Amino acid sequence: MFDTARPTYPVERTLVAGGILHFAMDSRFQQHKRIETPELNVHYQVSGNSFHCRA
Repeated sequence: MFDTARPTYPVERTLVAGGILHFAMDSRFQQHKRIETPELNVHYQVSGNSFHCRA
């Protein structure tokens, strides 16, 4: 990443994972109340050379 100035994976993936944990903990502390999460409606496309989930 330092050589190319490009992340090796979509940064949106980190935002989604962190957001899921954040809202899950908020729900837990509110007695498992259902929380709407429009902030997690993130779309991104993984390039063909992704190292994740290869068959």
